[in-house]
Amino acid sequence: MSVSLETRKFNIIEQLVGIQDEAVIFQIENLVQDNPGDWWDDLTEAQQASIHRGVQQLDEGKSMDYQEFISKYKTKEG
Repeated sequence: MSVSLETRKFNIIEQLVGIQDEAVIFQIENLVQDNPGDWWDDLTEAQQASIHRGVQQLDEGKSMDYQEFISKYKTKEG
């Protein structure tokens, strides 16, 4: 026998009441918002600049195959 949807929602509400971690509450708020907004706006300027640099490098053909990347940098860990 499966648990009803209403019972499942009530169980979630009970769990929410006990959450004290602000980061978890923030994530739940973002999850249930009707319009979560544009995640890009939540990035810092440095993060946005880093993404722009990465896109520019890809546009310029400066990319590397995943396996090539792993083999190149795996040898540097040693």
